[in-house]
Amino acid sequence: YAGEEIFGIKVIDSLLRIKERVDIVDVFRNPLYIEEIIKDAIKIKAGVIWLQPGSENIKVIEKYKEKINIIYDSCLGVVSKMI
Repeated sequence: YAGEEIFGIKVIDSLLRIKERVDIVDVFRNPLYIEEIIKDAIKIKAGVIWLQPGSENIKVIEKYKEKINIIYDSCLGVVSKMI
């Protein structure tokens, strides 16, 4: 979908193409693919990685948890309604 628009927002194919500051990278991906996403989030100095339920890869989380805040085992949509 890169280059297309969804609800008027342009779809990009990489976090590295974002020019603005990124507070939260909300991840809905197979756990096999999160390491590259986390590495890119670190490169762009994102505030936090939020791995949605089912996206967790504990080995990768352990590897990068000292380099970026990683939240998992909770849904951003549910938590945001409680705060």
